[in-house]
Amino acid sequence: MNYIASVDGKLFCLNREEYHRFAEEFAAGTLDLGKYADKTIPHIEKAHFTYTQTQKTYHIVVNGMPFDVPARNFESFSEAECASMAAIARAPQPLAETDGTGFSSDYELLGDMYDDGYFPDFLVDKVKAQLLKLDEFLMGGVKDIDPIQAKLDEIVNAINDLEEEFEKHDSEIETAARESIAEGVEYILKKHGIDIDIEEAIRERDW
Repeated sequence: MNYIASVDGKLFCLNREEYHRFAEEFAAGTLDLGKYADKTIPHIEKAHFTYTQTQKTYHIVVNGMPFDVPARNFESFSEAECASMAAIARAPQPLAETDGTGFSSDYELLGDMYDDGYFPDFLVDKVKAQLLKLDEFLMGGVKDIDPIQAKLDEIVNAINDLEEEFEKHDSEIETAARESIAEGVEYILKKHGIDIDIEEAIRERDW
């Protein structure tokens, strides 16, 4: 996976180990950009993204912040946006791989449900599809709480509608599923810097 660092108007494309060293040196005030001269790039390109099969998204980490583009939107995004993703002058300090608005790059949405044979994968896929609708909605830059909560209510009600289908396959949306779904919702909200209490976010749940 590529890690992009943006410092003083320059972009650097690094691997995981290089990025962690770069960030540590930056934080300590010992960063020598000359050491990374061979890692500079003029702008972010399609080739710098990594395809994530489990989430069907193209993934990149810039200054410690993960960005995901759904596969179906990637061609238009990369053609229209990548060329304009130049270095940011006087960029902020690179963040750790996880922080208040980011999350681990190896996080799998609803991973606990996929790992538990009690939940049929094809039904977990349907729940995941609803959560990804939230991610896509927030990618539009919406920050007002009311429309975000309305979208959350819509998504949670759609998951409620799946309960009967789970029961038909000797499964149900119970404690483990509830925790996994809540974690997924919180993951997506934090990713986009949205501060909503998780119980309020999933207030429409029947599970």
